[in-house]
Amino acid sequence: MEAPPPCVVIFCVAYEDVVAFYRDALSLPLVSVEESHTILDAGGMWLIVHPAAAEWAAASPPRRREAGAVKPMLNVPSIADARDRAAKLGGVVDPPEAEWPWRNVICCKGHDPEGNVFEVMQPAG
Repeated sequence: MEAPPPCVVIFCVAYEDVVAFYRDALSLPLVSVEESHTILDAGGMWLIVHPAAAEWAAASPPRRREAGAVKPMLNVPSIADARDRAAKLGGVVDPPEAEWPWRNVICCKGHDPEGNVFEVMQPAG
């Protein structure tokens, strides 16, 4: 059996909401749903969503967890589309004026329904 690609694990209380957010708002394809977690394909890396105990619950509405030690950078076809879908699913992709260029992509920060920070990247031009 082949080893999995590099992975990032996100622990969350609202497990189903967070899975739906990354799958639907950021268009990450589903790899598998397992007994203890869900795996999404983040383009050469797996994003693993894992339930956490209730005491991990984020504030309501969620506060962005800026001080986190890890911030996944995820490819999306369109930041504008991800922004619209994120708003409908309880997360945020920052407004267009917060976007910036880097290498051959445009980047923008956001957070999921529990406040976990990520960046999205779309091809420039």
